[in-house]
Amino acid sequence: MTICTKNPIQLLINCKNIIANILSDNKVGFNEKLMSGKYVRYSLEGINGSIAEEKNSYFVLPLLPSRTGDYYWVAITIGFLFDKGDYCFQEESLFFFEGMRLNTNKKPIIRAEWSERKSDCRHAQPHWHVYPSYISKIITPLFDEVVQPIDFGQTLSDEEIKDKSQEWEEGKRFHYAMASRWHSEDERAHQEEMTKEKLEKWTKGCLVYVKDQLSYIQA
Repeated sequence: MTICTKNPIQLLINCKNIIANILSDNKVGFNEKLMSGKYVRYSLEGINGSIAEEKNSYFVLPLLPSRTGDYYWVAITIGFLFDKGDYCFQEESLFFFEGMRLNTNKKPIIRAEWSERKSDCRHAQPHWHVYPSYISKIITPLFDEVVQPIDFGQTLSDEEIKDKSQEWEEGKRFHYAMASRWHSEDERAHQEEMTKEKLEKWTKGCLVYVKDQLSYIQA
């Protein structure tokens, strides 16, 4: 049974307090937006934020500086289905971007999600989404031990340029399992059911872990 409550405000306040502590920003809070039908989404916003455009427009808050002189940013949304007087949890998403404050075209990096919108969904819950073009072009070179010399006299054909620009775009749709019990259960052991306690702990864990890993790759 997923989270169902008459009023999600206290749960959102608990999550907000956790996030504010990690971001060292007490000027944040969740704003409500009716999306369509009975679906209600709460988005984290604050006075230190910016905007990032991916498929949709997201309000993002600074997570930590990046080695390029820009910032890593996070957007957090929590969705509920309002039905028969109850708010029933649908999904939480944490989007991570890199870019300048004034540039809305920030680069999407990864996304963490926990969704219960479809009871028969085959995907792992919770799970990661990776933006392959960012990982291959930005993150991977940080781990290269050998610096490749740049040949400024090299000329690439149109076909070679096309090949180099192609990424596994379908990879953005792949759901990378974040937690599983395959070692002790069956092939469906990658689906966890959400509870109020898990929502708060998962939000904190994701945010702390990603912040730590982004710091690590820049060391």
